[in-house]
Amino acid sequence: MEFSINLIFEDDFKINQTKLYLCNELNTKLIYESLQNLEVIGIASSINGKIVEVISHKIKNKKDYYKIKINNSVIGWMALENSPRVYRIPKVTGKILSKDIKKYNDLDYELSSYVNKLLETRFYFEEENQKYCLINRIGHRELNVPVLITDFYKYDLPRTETYIELEKGEKLLKSSTSHEIVGEVEIKEKVKVIGFYKELDELKIKRANKSFWIKRKVEFSQEDKGFAIGSLELIDQIMFLKANTYLQKLEIDSQEKKIQKIKENIAISNDLQQLYLTKYLGDQNDIE
Repeated sequence: MEFSINLIFEDDFKINQTKLYLCNELNTKLIYESLQNLEVIGIASSINGKIVEVISHKIKNKKDYYKIKINNSVIGWMALENSPRVYRIPKVTGKILSKDIKKYNDLDYELSSYVNKLLETRFYFEEENQKYCLINRIGHRELNVPVLITDFYKYDLPRTETYIELEKGEKLLKSSTSHEIVGEVEIKEKVKVIGFYKELDELKIKRANKSFWIKRKVEFSQEDKGFAIGSLELIDQIMFLKANTYLQKLEIDSQEKKIQKIKENIAISNDLQQLYLTKYLGDQNDIE
């Protein structure tokens, strides 16, 4: 049979990533320490609205139970019957413009502090033909709230170098999240576009080595330089592996620093000690 790239399927990768869910269970739903003694250690209301990671699955009395953790802390066992599956996606930055947007189900969260702030989303889910993303303030990844994709305005970068001509009298704004005017164009000049919100007609420009924002409708030539990944499951797998690779690199870097510190502080008086040190800590050249 002739080999073809079109004959490669997701199952061929055999990646068993952990699955994520947005906890949205009834307040009476119980959390157990274990499925052996069924000791109750909490209720769903304490973690509703949080992203939970399933690390184990068992069936008890014909019911599915999941061992979950939140931010690397194991919580316990519970049934996940109403919680939507959440998919990891590459980080996207953007903003929302109103706190009066449709909220997801009955989750209790306040959007006022998110309006017109720089946000990011790294998670996506679908429910009842609605598409949602989980947003958080930059630097506060543990505080995720769901909003409709249509209410999240993505910040994008031009894929090709793009220049525009500023008009005399055009106002220069400090940022995309502020209406503060910090300057005015005195003569026509050509500037580079370095970012934009397409749906909002907002452009970030580079002018005299400083960045400003202007309101301007511009059509960009956003030619594709890659390929689209249509499967949420595959995207989730890729992002799972990427996160794991990063954590493993941090662990390796930490181990190398510890080994180097030991070598720097051990006094070696003879060749036998040097051989012993090399055997258990490795050759210094292997580390560097």
